[in-house]
Amino acid sequence: MKTPRTCVTPQGQFVVGIHKPGFDVDNFRQNSTDDVLGRLPDGRPVKNLQNYPQGQVQASADDRIYEIANAFPFRGSTFINSDWADRKAERPDTICLPARSDCSLSACLKQWQKGKGVQRNTVTQMLELLPRPLKLALAQASTDPEELCALAGLACDFVYDNGKDHPPTGLSFGKNNQGWLFPVIHDHDLYDVLGNNPALPDVYKEVMVLKPGIQGESPIVGESLDNTHVFEYMRANSYIPWGHYATNMANDQIRYRANDMTPSDMAGIRHLYYQRIYVRLAQMLGVTLPATGRPLSTDELEAL
Repeated sequence: MKTPRTCVTPQGQFVVGIHKPGFDVDNFRQNSTDDVLGRLPDGRPVKNLQNYPQGQVQASADDRIYEIANAFPFRGSTFINSDWADRKAERPDTICLPARSDCSLSACLKQWQKGKGVQRNTVTQMLELLPRPLKLALAQASTDPEELCALAGLACDFVYDNGKDHPPTGLSFGKNNQGWLFPVIHDHDLYDVLGNNPALPDVYKEVMVLKPGIQGESPIVGESLDNTHVFEYMRANSYIPWGHYATNMANDQIRYRANDMTPSDMAGIRHLYYQRIYVRLAQMLGVTLPATGRPLSTDELEAL
C-alpha cells in the first residue's frame, strides 16, 4: 500500500520540503513609461523604473521556499516563503486576529456637537440618514450597544410587551397573500450583520436571531442538557435523503467566540452528532432503539 503523503512520518518526525527556485523570464514588453510615484522629504522624485526592466529578467533563488504537506493528505500542501516565515516566527502575534478596537460613530458625533446646542436625538436621525453602505459598515464595526440598538430599530420592527422604555420582547409579524407569517424586516442585510455583532445586547440577539423559530420552522429533534444547552435542528427540505441536521447552542447559552465555548458545550454538540449517526445506522440495520422522546445516554449510545 502506498504511504500517504503527510508532514508527519510514522516515526513521529516532522518532514518539510525545501526549494530554492531560480529562473529566467523572457521579456516581451516593447515600451517603458517613466513616471513619478511621489517624492522624498527632500523633494527628490520616486520613480517606477524598477517596473520596466530591460532584457531578460532573472529571478534569483535568494529565499528558500518551505513545502509542508498537510497532516491530512487530502488537504494537499502549503508553500511558505522562508523570509516571511522567519519574520513571523520572531513575532507570532503579527499573524493573530487583532483585538477588536472600540468603535462608535455616536460618540464621535456627540463629541463634535458639544457646545453647539444640537438636540440629543440628532445622533439617531443621523444614523437613519446614513447611506446604506455606511450603515452596514457601522453595524459590523461598532462596539457601541446603544448605537447598535438604534440600527436594529431601522432594520426591523420590534414589539415591546413591557413598554418602549424596556427592551423588545419580539418582532412584529405580518401575513402574506398565502397566509404565511413573516417577521417585518426592512433591511435583511443590515439585520443579519447586526445579529452577528457580539456587541449587540443579548436581549436583541435573543429576539432577532437566537430564539427558536425566529429563523424558520426547522423542527428541533434533539437536545443536550448536561451542563450545557444544545439544540439539534432538522432541515426538512434537505438534498440529503435521510435529512440535514445542525447542532446549535440554545438561545439561553449565547456563544459568539470560540473562547466562550466550554468542554460541556463541545461534548453536548458531539453527543448529538453521534446520536443522530448511530440512530440512523441502527434504523438501517433493523436494530431496536433504546428510547425516543429523550436524549440517549452515553452508555446507551455505546451499547447501540
